[in-house]
Amino acid sequence: MIVAALTSFNKGGTGKSTLAALAAMVPARKPVCIIDADTPGCGSSAILHVSGPGLAELAWGKAELREVVLEVEVEEAFPTVKGVLGGGDRPRVWVLPRGEVKAPASMLAEIAIKAALLLRSYANVIVDLPAYPDDSFDVVIENVDVVLLVANPDDASIRAVTEREFETSAVVKPVLNKVPNMAWTSRHEKALRKYGELIKVPFDPALPLLFHRPEEALRRMRKDTAHAIVDLCKAMTMIQAMRVG
Repeated sequence: MIVAALTSFNKGGTGKSTLAALAAMVPARKPVCIIDADTPGCGSSAILHVSGPGLAELAWGKAELREVVLEVEVEEAFPTVKGVLGGGDRPRVWVLPRGEVKAPASMLAEIAIKAALLLRSYANVIVDLPAYPDDSFDVVIENVDVVLLVANPDDASIRAVTEREFETSAVVKPVLNKVPNMAWTSRHEKALRKYGELIKVPFDPALPLLFHRPEEALRRMRKDTAHAIVDLCKAMTMIQAMRVG
């Protein structure tokens, strides 16, 4: 199983938590576990309606891993998903939320990667990282199999990703999210291609509704958005095959 991390480094609001949550809903043979290290109420666990103790409680020794990893019945929670993100069996989805108490970023990062490396024995793991201005979560980037660099087509977002120095042995995949015109090749796209083949996800006004009206969001989601999410998952599957090979 693989461990993938989604990051935009110090830029928030790029939509990486939305991508993480949607990726977990795509039909797959293997279980998926999302580790949500993002800001409480803004991360992928909020979209999946999971809250309670999590990473922070683990970091302080107030909980055990088995107590804070919760399973989500995707088709029960999101009945519309089958008609949007394709047929087939939904994976078992587990979520490890951020938690209810405060903890330093460095502690959250350490416990996030420890949990991810343990959980990879049972599932493909997606780590949803927060925006961070320092190197506090670099330990996650350094120890995963796949790093998905998520940026938007604006100068600040592109700079946050392309000007950031980081070290990792992971496969790095650039993702340009909220693209207004999928047929147009922008300078932002060209900047991201230094990391390899680019995955583009269109701008979709329905997606912000996932936090509060998820069924409406899924019904209104653009078809090319759904295709892009599936392509994102396929890319991770191919990476897994490369790693195994």
